Amino acid sequence: MSVDESLFNMGHLKRIYSELKRDIMIWNIRFDRFSSSFYYKLFNRGGDELIVFMPSLIQPKNKIPDIYNRLSWADSFSCSCLFVSDPGITESVRGSWFQGTQEFFAIEALADDLRAIAGQFNFDLKKTILYGSSQGGFVSLACASYLSEVLVLAECPQSDIRLFVQKEDTARAAMSCYGVKSFEETPEEFAYRLSLPEIFKKRGYIPRAKVIVKETDIHCTNVQLPKLIEYSQGRIEVNVLTGSEGEGGHTGISREIITDTLNRMRSQIAELYFCRAESCADKIGRCP
Repeated sequence: MSVDESLFNMGHLKRIYSELKRDIMIWNIRFDRFSSSFYYKLFNRGGDELIVFMPSLIQPKNKIPDIYNRLSWADSFSCSCLFVSDPGITESVRGSWFQGTQEFFAIEALADDLRAIAGQFNFDLKKTILYGSSQGGFVSLACASYLSEVLVLAECPQSDIRLFVQKEDTARAAMSCYGVKSFEETPEEFAYRLSLPEIFKKRGYIPRAKVIVKETDIHCTNVQLPKLIEYSQGRIEVNVLTGSEGEGGHTGISREIITDTLNRMRSQIAELYFCRAESCADKIGRCP
């Protein structure tokens, strides 16, 4: 597979290389901007469908910057998968919630990169799903407000970082991103970045999304989600898992449930395109 020279002409692109694994071309991409590097690993199966995996909090003291969650999950899908690394992690910072710095908002940069990658590899953003858990759920929903074409599956997301219970992690991120002791002390001009409703309000767009959460994740169901649900005006569907599937609190939902949900969402997108094509054919005999 060749890469168009236009990708190399983007000023902040610093690295891209590929390798072949079975029938999948694996691309490793790095974009540099300001003092941060954004790392992506693309499992390209061809076609125009894409699932984007956003990062959760990582284990501390990682020594390499390009850390990805759920890489093995690429084998569960027949479409291409793009894995995103958190540009703000360090040996002490487990997650940055893509806050960036006072110089730039990393969520905006992430959306720009996803649009560029989709254009380069011919992915249809209308057939793209952003998925993430906890921090990754926040990032997926926030990023989708900049990419109105995409759909989101958010697993137990934060809706406001300031409410997150792991205060040590948020304090380290706040110091790294904004130079303050806690996100509550974030300068007012950047405070909207911490809240999904405030991001949606500033963007003037509420993403189309499905949220999935365990009933025993009390903090998420009782603290994080109510304002998000109220603000979403029905555009964000919430599915609360009960019984044995809903046990475990704020822990990962099983791979089987998440992959089944993502594949159902893919089928729904395909059916929508099929219905549009049939409707078009009924009216004029062919679809443009």
